[in-house]
Amino acid sequence: MESDEKELRRMEADFMKQASVLSAKAKKEREEQFRRRMMEYQQKANQMNREIQEKQKDTLEAFRGRIEKVVARLAQQMGLTLVVEKGKGSPTVYYDASLDITTKVIEEFNKGGQ
Repeated sequence: MESDEKELRRMEADFMKQASVLSAKAKKEREEQFRRRMMEYQQKANQMNREIQEKQKDTLEAFRGRIEKVVARLAQQMGLTLVVEKGKGSPTVYYDASLDITTKVIEEFNKGGQ
């Protein structure tokens, strides 16, 4: 991608330098060539962004799956019947801090537990 950006910048700079000596036809051809390369670059960038988003989604889903297994196991060991997610965006308004199992979940997760 970086080499594509450099090529586009070079094409633009070359065009600006030569614009005053190019015929109208040559200018139009160069502009069209630049537009085509820019569209190709944008399509490539969009494809890469989609691939990155898919990989992020897959990674987050795998992470979430591991966390859920750790939470379920800890909840069973502790005799809990419900575990509620806390943090920004969660529906939890208040909770007694003594019921917070976050640290235990992190410790188990870091041990490689599932």
